[in-house]
Amino acid sequence: MHACDELAAESGSCFAVGSGSQYAISVVDAEWKKDMGWDAASDLAVRALQRATHRDAFSGGFLNVYHVTRRDGWRQVRRLDSAALPAPPG
Repeated sequence: MHACDELAAESGSCFAVGSGSQYAISVVDAEWKKDMGWDAASDLAVRALQRATHRDAFSGGFLNVYHVTRRDGWRQVRRLDSAALPAPPG
């Protein structure tokens, strides 16, 4: 479930929000698999954010990747400086 600032809610498995979201979600849509492990999913999130920060002038800064579950809530699994990431391939 994703709830946004406009008080709308939608259900689903993957979400991207913000000015670079169309770039990030395109990577997720192409590579996400339902049976991905947490490490692979975290790597995918970083690749998606890397694409967004490279393509969108308003995206960047520190990238925070969280693992969210219904049972355990959320925990931060990665924090990266987008300026230190190489340009994505392609």
